[in-house]
Amino acid sequence: MDPYGTLSPPPRRSRQRVVLIGLAALAAAVVANVLFYGLVVFALSIGAGLLMNGFGSNK
Repeated sequence: MDPYGTLSPPPRRSRQRVVLIGLAALAAAVVANVLFYGLVVFALSIGAGLLMNGFGSNK
């Protein structure tokens, strides 16, 4: 007695859900990579600027 099909969902809906979960995971991975590399490039640029300023002031 499972009128809503929660125990055995139809294959079309489950496949759609799997595709949606896969797309969401892919989007999350892309966003995480972009944020991570953006922070790395940001930190490297700040570090390079501080090093250049430090060497410039030392000389």
